[in-house]
Amino acid sequence: MNFARSELMKYGWKEGDGLGKNSAGIIQPVRPKLKFDTRGVGFDYGEDYSFKWWEHVYDKAASNIYINSSEDGATLEPKNEKPLHAYRKKVKSKKMNNSLRSKYNTFIKGAVLQNNSEIDCVKTENGDRLRIFKSENINENTYDSNKSSVPKIKKKLTGKQLRLQLQEEQYLLNNVRINTDS
Repeated sequence: MNFARSELMKYGWKEGDGLGKNSAGIIQPVRPKLKFDTRGVGFDYGEDYSFKWWEHVYDKAASNIYINSSEDGATLEPKNEKPLHAYRKKVKSKKMNNSLRSKYNTFIKGAVLQNNSEIDCVKTENGDRLRIFKSENINENTYDSNKSSVPKIKKKLTGKQLRLQLQEEQYLLNNVRINTDS
C-alpha cells in the first residue's frame, strides 16, 4: 500500500482526494479478498449439500410406479407402460438409401444432342456408355471469355500427365466400340 501511495503522491495526488479527472473518483482503495482455499472463483461450500440429486431421482422413479393393494397383498405396476422400442434410438435404414439410388440406376443415356443433331455415345464392353472427348475437338470458344484457361490446359501438362492422357486415349480406342444400335 505504501508503494502505491508514494507513486500517486509523486504525480500530485493528496490523501483524501478522489482518483480520476477533477478528483471525482473513489477515495478508498479497492482491496481484494484474500483467498486461501483451492476452490475456484464463485465457489459456494453449501452448494454441494443444497441440491440433493438422489432425492430427485428417487421421486421420479417412485412417481412411475403404481401400488395396487388388495386383500392378498400389494402389487407394483408401472403407470405408463411403454414398449422397449420407444426408448431406443431410431436409426435410418440403409435399405431406404439404396432404394432411392436404385430409381436412377435404370436411366441410360442414349445420345448426346449437339448443335441440333444427335451424336451416338460410345458403348464399352461392360455395356456402359461413354463419350470420347479429344483435345483436338475442343474448341477454344467453349472456354470462358477471358481465355486464360486455354493455355493452362494445353501447356501445363507434365510428363506423367501427358503419358496418362495418351494411355487413356489408347485404352478407349482399343477397348471401346461405337454403338450403332439405337
